[in-house]
Amino acid sequence: MLKWLTRLLDCSIALHGIIVTTLLLVRRSANDRQPLIGFFNVFAQLLTLAGLVLLPFTLLRRRWGLALAQLIPAGFFLLRYGPQFRPRRSIPLPHSRRIRVMTFNLHKEEAHIDLIIALIRQARPDILAVQELRPGAAACFETELDDLLPHRALHPRAGRAEGQGVLSRYPIVADEYWRNPHISSESLGHQRVVIDIEGVSVTLYNTHPIHPGMGGRWFADDLRGKEIDVVLAKARQDSAAVLIMGDFNMTDTSDDYRRITADFGDTFGEVGQGLGFSWPDIRLPQALPDNFSPVPLPTPPLLRLDYIFHSPSIQALEARVWPDSAGSDHRPLLATLALINPVADTQRDSV
Repeated sequence: MLKWLTRLLDCSIALHGIIVTTLLLVRRSANDRQPLIGFFNVFAQLLTLAGLVLLPFTLLRRRWGLALAQLIPAGFFLLRYGPQFRPRRSIPLPHSRRIRVMTFNLHKEEAHIDLIIALIRQARPDILAVQELRPGAAACFETELDDLLPHRALHPRAGRAEGQGVLSRYPIVADEYWRNPHISSESLGHQRVVIDIEGVSVTLYNTHPIHPGMGGRWFADDLRGKEIDVVLAKARQDSAAVLIMGDFNMTDTSDDYRRITADFGDTFGEVGQGLGFSWPDIRLPQALPDNFSPVPLPTPPLLRLDYIFHSPSIQALEARVWPDSAGSDHRPLLATLALINPVADTQRDSV
């Protein structure tokens, strides 16, 4: 029995190495619109991390062929993510103004909103963007966070995952909320607000494109991409400092991520430490989907779905995934940013 189990393990390791290596090579000339490549890109981080773990295991056993099969997956992970495991912080440039921003998918939570309120108070963001905002949570925010975040642009919805909102310590001077029914009837929602930070305008996009499992097809990455295209088209027309943040339902190996980062910096990718996994946190029963039995699962998050992107006029200083989700299935992402030379910007605008 032990002999057969060893053979099965070796076959699994070999198959993993061959499949992951093949898909890593194929994805160089393919894209997410091909369902197999899109599906692989969701889990590429985990699959290549497994290669990094399996490589020394096979070397210790002197299974040279199996070790060779894991070279490319392990090498991909080390080159792509190795630098993210060292401490990284930026020194703010002169005359910059710091702000703390946070994005948080609430998982439609209403019954246990007190836990979420406590988390927000502990994090103390200056600007908070929330997704999956329901009316009960919005009403609670109006009363319980008035002293911390007195300016609000909330668009709660009672649907299964719709609803957006922005809460701010600074005045919100413009607000627009929209969905994209022409792309998909299941479109979740997007929001654009303009915030006046002591005379400096910051445009914030609070976005929540549909995930590839929606849209009526097995893996509809193209619908997510079309929703992101709408946001990018609007953001490229803004001359002020721009933030694009939210639950993007994508990983950082996707084509949509590469299109966003062609123009906007990934805050956690620049100054965060570790892999930034934010979903799923299902340690509390309310974080489970509605059709699951309420049994908590103490598993760590396995995917990075939540992001804060910034324009070149904003500097990333610190970023971290909050260690708790307060009952949501997403852990919030908190970042400290700097508005570069806002004094000079204000003076130029007044001339």
